[in-house]
Amino acid sequence: RTLFLKNCAHCHGSDARGNEGPDLHGLDWTDEQIARRIRNGKKGQMTAFAQKLSSQQITEVIAYLRSLK
Repeated sequence: RTLFLKNCAHCHGSDARGNEGPDLHGLDWTDEQIARRIRNGKKGQMTAFAQKLSSQQITEVIAYLRSLK
């Protein structure tokens, strides 16, 4: 949660329900798809975090996303 709040909440909201970025509850993407998006971003829509977050940190963010109800 700490990594999410520090790196993602400014766009996805502190509750991950969306703001500038989409709601992240109930994602139907695979973990690899989520990891790829975090690493590479999406031009004009999401910043790439490959240089900011380690593979382990990305795994931790994904685990947090999976815990959202």
